[in-house]
Amino acid sequence: MEASDSSLELKRTEVAKNATPNQDLSHHDLMRLPEDLLLQIFAFLPSELRAVSLVCRKINALIFRDDKDRFWRLFANSIGLKKIPDSTYLESCHLMMDEKREFKSFISQITDSCLKALTQIELVKLIPNDNEIREAKELISQITDPLDKDEAQLELVKAYLNENEIEEAKKLISQITKPFYKAKAQLELVEAYLNENEIEKAKELISQITYPYAKAQAQIELVKAYLNENEIEKAKELISQITYPYAKAKAQLELVKLFPNENEIREAKELISQITYPYAKARAQIKLVKLIPNENEIKEAKELIFQITITDSYFKARAKVKLLKLFPNENEIEEAKELISQITDPYLKAQAQIELVKAYLNENEIEEAKKLISQITKPFCKAKAQIKLVKLIPNENEIKEAKELISQITDPLDNTQAQLELVKLFPNENEIREAKELISQITVPYFKAKAKVKLLKLFFFKPYKLI
Repeated sequence: MEASDSSLELKRTEVAKNATPNQDLSHHDLMRLPEDLLLQIFAFLPSELRAVSLVCRKINALIFRDDKDRFWRLFANSIGLKKIPDSTYLESCHLMMDEKREFKSFISQITDSCLKALTQIELVKLIPNDNEIREAKELISQITDPLDKDEAQLELVKAYLNENEIEEAKKLISQITKPFYKAKAQLELVEAYLNENEIEKAKELISQITYPYAKAQAQIELVKAYLNENEIEKAKELISQITYPYAKAKAQLELVKLFPNENEIREAKELISQITYPYAKARAQIKLVKLIPNENEIKEAKELIFQITITDSYFKARAKVKLLKLFPNENEIEEAKELISQITDPYLKAQAQIELVKAYLNENEIEEAKKLISQITKPFCKAKAQIKLVKLIPNENEIKEAKELISQITDPLDNTQAQLELVKLFPNENEIREAKELISQITVPYFKAKAKVKLLKLFFFKPYKLI
């Protein structure tokens, strides 16, 4: 069932809420139905909600004066809306609609046509109804740069596929002109086909992809589908057709996962040896270690990490931390710290430190994680790492520390992003209020809208179609 924005203006329902309908239809046949059944019927009439509530006193009371909040619970569930702790369902619906209206006003302030369309498409992904899609298409039609237009169309393809609207997605893909964006859109469609077990359609589409890397990614997904169907020979034949060495090795490792026998492992090792980029080679070997965690494979992974040049110090440290997560011991931790200390870029260093914090937390090494957090120099990354700790230990002290670190972030966008991470863990009215206040301080409309849509996403457990 569809409805325009004006069809469910919860602010306007205040009129209905405060009105006292003159009619008393309590003896009408409809009113003899059980209340719970009536409420379920009304929950399917969002576009007529205000009119329905004015029919008679009993209906008005059921919708707006029910102390059990039954109607709004049904309504919230039908649109995938979460109830905010310490609020009623009615209050949660009001708050969500306020946020949506504000978000739309932010979009109207964006001057760049591509950014405006991309932001509207973010709303489509959350609220995939005809009105929002129509607005997105209208905004895309206003983009003059072909690359920007293709990028926006790719995002709309993803939105269609989220809703399993495959035919609409195909029509849109046919309008994309640049090979790179077309290939990415086709890859999304391949994955949609495979999710529906349409293997032959996926295979046919893969043959049309011209961009080599996207084709390799699609082939890996098809290998997984064959293996799920126990079509081993078909999977092996497809692996032999993949031209990218890293993608080929990844596909072979999918086979090893199912059949960890000597032949498949030997083949995987042979394919890994053909990868030329050191970081990709080390990553593939670490994937093998995960499947076959013996001493020889670990030693091989360490040697490959060692071969990553010092100019790629971030990737070297990242690979080390990935291995460390599998086999956390004191020596590995010290080596990882040493590699992290060699990273010169402050942001990349902080990112690597966050990964190490995660490794500590996985092993419940709380004090070590806290020490490492204190060494992070980038305020945003420091706050992010602290929020990871809060997730594991949601006590008052750790939350207070997280809020203190968030307050030290000077960039309004980063500040808001960190607060939204905290809202994810504790979606209560206070945290939402703080997030809204921070969003109001962002001056660039596009970033303001991006932050707002992230806040909107926290309200839902699934996309909805009714509003």
